[in-house]
Amino acid sequence: MKEGGADADAGPDADADVGPNADAGFVQKEVSGMEILDLYDRYRHRSGKTMVRGDAVPDGFFRMVIHICIFGSDGRILIQKRCKDKKTWPDLWDFSVGGAVASGEESQEAASRELLEEIGIVHDFSKERPAMTVCFDVGYNDFYILDESSGDALLLADGTRWDEDLSKLKLQREEVSDIMWASEAEVLEMISSRKFVNYHKPLAELIFSMHKQRGAHDAKHGVR
Repeated sequence: MKEGGADADAGPDADADVGPNADAGFVQKEVSGMEILDLYDRYRHRSGKTMVRGDAVPDGFFRMVIHICIFGSDGRILIQKRCKDKKTWPDLWDFSVGGAVASGEESQEAASRELLEEIGIVHDFSKERPAMTVCFDVGYNDFYILDESSGDALLLADGTRWDEDLSKLKLQREEVSDIMWASEAEVLEMISSRKFVNYHKPLAELIFSMHKQRGAHDAKHGVR
C-alpha cells in the first residue's frame, strides 16, 4: 500500500486530489522517482495519458484504486491497522489490503501486487473480476472479496497454503502496523467510534453480505 491522499470517497490509499498540476497533470511514464498512474475515461478505457501520484486528476479523466477484503472460515474479515505516521487516516483500522493501480497495470495485477507487498499473501486475480466497483468523483474503487471457505486459494510466499494463522503473514511495516480478525458488528462499532477508516456503514455491511454470495440478487429466492 503506497501513501494515500485525502479523497475520502476514494479510500485511504487513493491519491490526494490536490497539489500542483503542471501541464494539466499529463506526464511521461519515465519520470524519475515518481509513481505514475494511468488516466482513464468514463468507460474505463486507458486514455494514453498519465499523471504523477499525488497531483490533481485532470478534468474529464479518472484513476483506479483497488481494495481486497479477506474473509476467514468463521465469517470474520481480516483488517489491518495503518501506521501511525501515515499522512491520511494514521493509526486507524482498514480493510485487508488497498492501493492505487500503477501505470501499465490492470486492476487484477495491482490487486495481486498489493496483496503480496502488504501482508505477504499470494493470489492470482487474473481470471477474476471485482466483486463490485464504487465510483468516486475522479476514479473507480474496485473491491475484490476473497474467502478460503468458498475455494479461494491464499498462498504464502513459499507456496504453502495459508491456514489463517496471522503470525505467518509478512507485514509491510512502513504501511501496516497490525492485523486482526473482526466480525461485522466489530467493524461497524469501530467505524462508529472512529477507530476505523470512515467508510459508509452500508458499504461495510454490503461487503459482509457479499462474501458468501456475489451479485445483486439473493439466490435463495431463485430467478424469476
